[in-house]
Amino acid sequence: MFLDPNKRPKNRKVDNATLIQLLEDLNTTELDSWQEGNFSYSFLRLGNKVNTLSSYFLKATNLDTNEERVIRIPASIESGREALNWATFTE
Repeated sequence: MFLDPNKRPKNRKVDNATLIQLLEDLNTTELDSWQEGNFSYSFLRLGNKVNTLSSYFLKATNLDTNEERVIRIPASIESGREALNWATFTE
């Protein structure tokens, strides 16, 4: 699972808390959001236009613990649920 504490990205250059703060401070657009079980998900775009050098992220929040995780998503992913599927099977 995306929030599984035993599965950590191998090449993490910026820690999760720093990345979450950066996304909150910068020009981030929420493209999709939903709740599933005890998790809340947000599909985010960093950058102001589609087809430019935008970066995409999936933010997951455990509603019981308020733990947040963010993972960068390839630009080819077009929806939040597709991003979750990608994140779940890539870690």
